[in-house]
Amino acid sequence: MINIISPNTFSTTLWKNGKGETTELAISPNSTIDEFQWRLSIASVSEDGVFSDFRGYCRNLILLSGNGITLTHTNTVTQETKIDNLSQALSFSTFDGGCETYGVLTSGAIKDFNLMHNPKHYSALVKPLNSQQTIEIDEADICFVFPLNNEAVLVNNNTQEEITLPQGHLMKLISPQTSNYVLTGEQLIVIYLNKL
Repeated sequence: MINIISPNTFSTTLWKNGKGETTELAISPNSTIDEFQWRLSIASVSEDGVFSDFRGYCRNLILLSGNGITLTHTNTVTQETKIDNLSQALSFSTFDGGCETYGVLTSGAIKDFNLMHNPKHYSALVKPLNSQQTIEIDEADICFVFPLNNEAVLVNNNTQEEITLPQGHLMKLISPQTSNYVLTGEQLIVIYLNKL
């Protein structure tokens, strides 16, 4: 099953810490911001600050636009730190949502794409594609495709049917099988989610 989710259906909510807004693209069924299996969203960051606490979740933050951000993640138990410098579009950071994460903007506001998932129930793989290319969609329980600036085209290898995904729309494929679909485009975010 393939579903194209239009920006008209995206919803805007306050950040969990109340210091900004997030545009929610998709969330696992029967979920809330406090309890979900997976969630995809886009946020604008206009000032330095501490990120919301999403203890129990794994986070992937992907830079969409702007001059970059440096993230410092501090493990609240061990006090160990990790630093991620996101300086170009589609660079990303994977981190524990329970860490104390502090973001410092390089120069001006940015926009980022967020994938959060419960690692007890799902594994996640993020594959950003910068340059124009054609790839096969891997087997997964769920695959999401999000094109930043241009449309993408999905071809069904069995029927040769073509589906055009407009810029800024989200495509959701349920249980795609290996070699069934070919995707062509540039500046794409491809996400695979698998139940554990």
